[in-house]
Amino acid sequence: MAKARGSRDQAVNLLKEHLTCRLGSDCKALIDAEVEGRLQGRSKLEREDLDAIERAVTLARRQRRGKEAKGLSRHALVTISVLLTSLCAVASDACAQAKNETCPSRTAGTFMLQARHARSKLHSAGLMTMWADSPTTIVGGSCEYANAANGGLSSPAASSPYISSQSYCAVDSALYSSGAACGSCWRVAYDGSPATDPGLPGSLVVQVVDSGSAKAFDCHLTAFKAITGASTGVFPITYEPVECDVEGTLPVATVLDGGNAWYTKVVFSNFVAAVTEVELLLGTSVFAMTRVSGATWSASTAGNSDAASFSVTLSTGVIISFHCFDSWPVPTGSSCTVASGPSTSKTTASTTSTTSTTSTTSTTSTTSTTSTPSTTALTSTSPPQTSLPPVKEWRPVDGGEGRACRGRWSGDNSASYYTVTRAQSLEACKTACESREDCVGVEFSGSRCEIWTRSEGIQSSTALPNFWCLRFASPPRAGCFEPVDGGLSRACRGASPADNSAAYYRVLGGIRSLGQCQEECQQVADCKGVEYDGRGRCEIWTRPMGIQAGIVLSGFSCWRFVGQMES
Repeated sequence: MAKARGSRDQAVNLLKEHLTCRLGSDCKALIDAEVEGRLQGRSKLEREDLDAIERAVTLARRQRRGKEAKGLSRHALVTISVLLTSLCAVASDACAQAKNETCPSRTAGTFMLQARHARSKLHSAGLMTMWADSPTTIVGGSCEYANAANGGLSSPAASSPYISSQSYCAVDSALYSSGAACGSCWRVAYDGSPATDPGLPGSLVVQVVDSGSAKAFDCHLTAFKAITGASTGVFPITYEPVECDVEGTLPVATVLDGGNAWYTKVVFSNFVAAVTEVELLLGTSVFAMTRVSGATWSASTAGNSDAASFSVTLSTGVIISFHCFDSWPVPTGSSCTVASGPSTSKTTASTTSTTSTTSTTSTTSTTSTTSTPSTTALTSTSPPQTSLPPVKEWRPVDGGEGRACRGRWSGDNSASYYTVTRAQSLEACKTACESREDCVGVEFSGSRCEIWTRSEGIQSSTALPNFWCLRFASPPRAGCFEPVDGGLSRACRGASPADNSAAYYRVLGGIRSLGQCQEECQQVADCKGVEYDGRGRCEIWTRPMGIQAGIVLSGFSCWRFVGQMES
């Protein structure tokens, strides 16, 4: 209760502070009265009100501190615009009346109500036109996914399912936001309202690949038809930001300007959201990349020739780190993918706060365009059904409260992992799970209950207000953890300090402590130990011969699991 009250007070204070900043200090007393009036009118604030306010105001404060708006997602900007415009309109009116000493009591308590209404209207309205019907329309687009010099539609950067299905659009300059919208996805809908041409109601999730539209959206004919049922015309639409469905594809980094140890330009594609920040890691050096234009980023690399990795931050806040090349520089056109989600292989940075771990050796000087894929099958980490203990127990995933369940990583949320039912409470949702032999956990929010049946279980989660994520599994394996070479300031290795194959482990993100990392290991039948970096990255080692060596590395710890049968 104290924690919830603290969160509420923080959100309320943020709201007051921002409204005072926007409307002037002479309105402070009225702002306080308005907000407190709302608080007194209800026993508690709606959680969604507070979350919307806190997100919007926090982002607005970041902007006031001088951070570039282009670093914010379009969804964040829309949220700020809609929410604060609504709040400030009410406040401005009330403030003007107060200054004239005619402020009626009916205005008290309107702030939170307006915020709730505004949040329910995040759908923005605009117009849409048809871009072209050519399958090569995207070539030359400002986001540069189909960069002509890099192969056009055959470029690895153009492998998005939205591009292959021609579900893509150009947007106007406001939405494009100097390239910050590149790769973002939007649900665009037409409701049958009058337009310049006859049409039919429809909707489609599209991806932004270009700028220069005179209207909000200018879409390829295939997408245009799916939304409007027409082939041409100007149609009124609504649109809202959504996460991209990139299941079946992998995030890609494609080098557009290579062969130079002093400078590079890279385009990033196939993520669930737009890219807001990128770091290039070369050996122990970290280079912050800057957006050139569209989805391309550049860095001056100071002649460095070490192994190369990238740490990519998305507009959702997720950080995806992946090893790319064993040596640098690489030729133009070289590319690499995340082998199995974020942080699937180790990089060589020990001086950065990214989510990836380390290796101090460069294994080869090849310019291979892909990182070595992991061959570890996740299904092999669970014991056969017949060997499972008959008793299962409930345990929270990453704390449980305020978490939504995910698969291998925080963006892995395939609908095939669960079935949805209705439950009046979390306990009722858990009971529904317990009645099924294949249930591995639940996600619960409101009355929505997800019964998770994914064979590999719930391996990750993402922060989401008003959600619960619980794992239903057999008790942890009995045993203990012993430090490898002292444990602290050590990174795990295989047969020797240079033996660090990505096939030896799988990576979990968002792990809040070494203890939680070790608990995750105890849930995996063939876990031999863990490496934890202190920043949320946990490696579950499943190498048959176990962890036999380690290297000195500040900030990391390596622990070997010794089960009861092994002691």
